[in-house]
Amino acid sequence: DNVNMLKIVGLDNGRIFMCGKDGSLYELVYRGEESWFSKKCQKLNHTSSRLAAYMPSFLKFYQEDPIIDIAVDKSRNILYTLSLKSVIQVFDLGMNGQEMHEVATYGHIVTAFEALGPKNVQWSPAHFKLIAIAPVTLAESGIVQLVAVANNGVRFYFSTLRREDRNAFRCDNPATRPGTIELLHVRMPPPAGAPVAPPPSASQYSYAKPEPFTLYPDVHTTFYSDGVMLMANSKEDELDTVLCAQPMVHVPRSRETNLWGEDRDSLQFRERAAALQVQGKVMALDEAPTKLFDAFKIPDKVLRSELATQHMFPPRQFLCLTNSGMHVLVKLRPVDQLQEILVSKTRDSDVLLQQFFERYGEDQACAMCLILACSNPQATSAPSAVSPSRLLGPGAPASPISQGAGAAPRFSPRAPDANVSGLAARTFFKYGGRPFFTVPQQTLGNPTGGAGMYGYAVQSLDMNLVYSFAYQGFALYLSRLLRPIWRQKITRNTDGPPTPGSPVPPQAPAIKLEGLELVEESLSLLRAFLVRNPHFAAPPGSTGAESLRTRMLSMQKRKVDEDAAKREQHALAALRLLLDRSIETIHFIAILSDPRHKFT
Repeated sequence: DNVNMLKIVGLDNGRIFMCGKDGSLYELVYRGEESWFSKKCQKLNHTSSRLAAYMPSFLKFYQEDPIIDIAVDKSRNILYTLSLKSVIQVFDLGMNGQEMHEVATYGHIVTAFEALGPKNVQWSPAHFKLIAIAPVTLAESGIVQLVAVANNGVRFYFSTLRREDRNAFRCDNPATRPGTIELLHVRMPPPAGAPVAPPPSASQYSYAKPEPFTLYPDVHTTFYSDGVMLMANSKEDELDTVLCAQPMVHVPRSRETNLWGEDRDSLQFRERAAALQVQGKVMALDEAPTKLFDAFKIPDKVLRSELATQHMFPPRQFLCLTNSGMHVLVKLRPVDQLQEILVSKTRDSDVLLQQFFERYGEDQACAMCLILACSNPQATSAPSAVSPSRLLGPGAPASPISQGAGAAPRFSPRAPDANVSGLAARTFFKYGGRPFFTVPQQTLGNPTGGAGMYGYAVQSLDMNLVYSFAYQGFALYLSRLLRPIWRQKITRNTDGPPTPGSPVPPQAPAIKLEGLELVEESLSLLRAFLVRNPHFAAPPGSTGAESLRTRMLSMQKRKVDEDAAKREQHALAALRLLLDRSIETIHFIAILSDPRHKFT
């Protein structure tokens, strides 16, 4: 039928879909054997009847609308198509991925932008159109299923769930099938004032206020995956600008205060943007495949939390194909940004470091400092070769682990500086803060104890202990190291012959040895950090006073601070005990996993 195919997409189950220039969605159906009524390979049209292929062109009273993009949500088995006239179609592939049902169509994108877009932006409806679509996986969002990008950089977020299905019980369930398509949110492109081709220094992490919204003239190639959006905008004939937008965690100041009037923080979500110039015309954008460490079964939502997994996995890399060559774009993790700020020698390093802690929160930033402080300066971000004899030893399982701080974790920040470990440790204690007590407002207004000339009896107040940022960062990092194996079974049943006289079936190790090695390696480096810094969570020192009242209040505050520090020391000792017991348990599991030993 002489139909040109503009894009081909394959599924994991072997199905192949193609978008035709005639506006039809085709599927390439292939079989192992040929029969009387079917061929081994044939092209199946899912959007037009078979008689339409035999209809003469002069009898067609409609204009062809070529399908320019096709996307498949593999987590939900939903297929989307985008036509040249900005019409989006939704197809349900069923729970098993073997079905094909047309669900809904959306074609009034210009009207939607007029209603939901900002009113102070100049744009031309005649030149406004969608150029690409991308699925939003179930691990990323339960309500939003699709994002579409226009030729001026505007992004549209859609939901294919009915309104009654958009609840916590049904939207996260893959069994909830699509029933409609509805526009939920319009997001403007990244600000035009984003730094273009920033130098490799800490200055690219400045936090300037975003400029007013600006629409880009010619966005022609896009890519979206797990929150990261790349858009190629034509700047000159042989020069394109790649706009990068990614989610970030922002920590604004709140008005919640403690006993001494100090502010506390809360987390919110923001988006961070940058721009890079590349030579040539961008032809395609995609993410470089990364083989994740598969020794553990980590939930998808945890895998997509960069703060929780940046100590295990390398930075994400994206490929930019132009007519002049291939460019590799690396998305810096928060710990990579912290490392570059620490090793930078600029005058504003302290300011950037303070802004970094304010952006991600002091507890999260302290956990990142521990990642750097427990890293080997000679390590790289690429996974090293697995040595299966590290835990078991070459021939002496009685002494399975060699102690020492020289071992490197499997994944560490990229190209660490020789002094980054010491810099990170000093930053950890500098910004770690101290523990303190908080008092509810109703307790301050009605204290249970008497109030003398020197103020309230602090001991009688109903106070809550708030641990220091250093302690919270230590607890975060330790919990993230233990998360992959915390609920893992040690052994699993096998199909081997049962042991005579034993009611328990034969057992085999359920955790891979390389996974235990990775966790033990990181835990040992964390314990070495505690050994090198015995002053962790030391009681605060005394301060001077100018008057009797000030002296009494200072003594009272110092007593409260010392009590808070002692309680934190007890909690830190419990975490240290958990750390030691975890390492010992891994040693024991490693010995059980040794094939040279048989246990019944």
